[in-house]
Formats: sequence, structure tokens, C-alpha cells
Amino acid sequence: FGDAVVAVPLLAVLFHVETLRAAPLVSFVTFFLTCTNAAVDTAQGVQQKTGRWLTTAAMVGGAAVGVPLGVDALQSLEPYAIRGFVGAFLVGYGAWDLWRDKETSGEAGVDEASAGALAEAVPYGVAAGFLGGAIAEPGPVAVVLSNKRRWSPPTTRAMLVRFFIPVQILALTKFRAAGLLPPETVAQGLAALPGVFLAAVVGTAINRVVDEAAFADVVAGIVASLGVLCLATAYGDFAEVTAAASSSIILS
Repeated sequence: FGDAVVAVPLLAVLFHVETLRAAPLVSFVTFFLTCTNAAVDTAQGVQQKTGRWLTTAAMVGGAAVGVPLGVDALQSLEPYAIRGFVGAFLVGYGAWDLWRDKETSGEAGVDEASAGALAEAVPYGVAAGFLGGAIAEPGPVAVVLSNKRRWSPPTTRAMLVRFFIPVQILALTKFRAAGLLPPETVAQGLAALPGVFLAAVVGTAINRVVDEAAFADVVAGIVASLGVLCLATAYGDFAEVTAAASSSIILS
């Protein structure tokens, strides 16, 4: 899921592409990556082995509520406010990922088909769907649930893949209905796909030869640093808007 966590702030900070434009673009590109991962997992029997289909259904049901709320927030908030929210979210998530307990040897023993476990999964789905619609980042909230239930890395990956596909379809549908997915954005996404797939292959190769925990910590540090950059630029834009508004009041 880390593609969106890194891509959205980079587009904002380096290329001045605000989240209103970046979220639909990133969702479009990552949808194809997710479908590719799902096809590989299915062919290898990973999805069938993972099970937990009721948990996925509960999360998707929650996301069906959260995604439209996220898209509405994306359209109604000022760009600097969204960037500030992204920044605060990334700093918090990066810090949590650095210091969380990454031990997954032995799952939490939760009966995932029980009514209580399914009810618990719904608000996680709502929150993940909201972030998917607002900033194209449904993954971190799902990872929090994964950590709470101590899913193994293969289980977590399979659960994220199957959860992302309906969330991304719903988000893209809402983006299109809101006029946020014009032909030029689709063209940009299609043009980016070859480079994204190449980067994914290279990243997978690197991940297999370096220490997994150290690699995860480096990524978490990068995520938190991008969050700080987003916060700094958001504050700068907020100060500029506030100063302009004050000047206009004084002149009037």
C-alpha cells in the first residue's frame, strides 16, 4: 500500500499537484497494481489459503460509507488544509510504524467469523474508505487492524489486496461522478504505468535482499519526513492566504 503514502505527498511538495488532482491520479494507477497483485495471489492460491472473507466483507461494507465522505471532504476543503491533514497523518503513521510491535509470530487468536470481530472491522473499513476517498490512502488503517490481530505478512498482504480493489473501484467511480477523473488524468495515469510497474519490480527485488525490518523502518522514516514537508508547505500557504485576506480587509 506504500505507493500512495509516498506518491501523494511527493506530487504535492515536488510538483505542486494538490491532493484534489493527485488522489484520483494515484487511485487510478494503484488500481492496476492491485489487480496485478490479486491475479498473482489467486494464481498461486494465496487468496484461497488466507480465508477471512467475512472480515473483508465487513471492512468493504464500512468503506462503502467512508469513501463518499472522503471524496466530499476532498472537494470541500482548501488545498492547504488537505495537505496539512495529509502531513499530520503521515507523521503520525510514520512514527507509529517505527515504534509499533512488528512481531507477528502467532496471530492474536481472534475468531474472525464472530459477530464481535466482524463488528470491530466495520469502523476500520469506514476510516480506511474515508482516507481512500480523501487522499487515496486506505492502507494504513487496514494495517493497524492487521497489527492488532497480529496477522502474518502474507495474510496482511492478501487482505490488503482484496480490500483495496473494491475501495479503489468505489473511489474511482465517485471521482468520475464528481468530475475529478477527466481524460487528461486518465492519460497521465496510463503514461505512468510502465514506469510504475518497473519501479515495483525493482522495489520487490530490493526488498528480498535487504533486512525486512530495517527496510520497513527506512520507509517509515521517509513517510514521516514527507509528512513534515507537507505540514511545512501547508503552513506556508495558510500564512500566505491569511496575510492576503488581512491585507484585503485593511485596504477595504
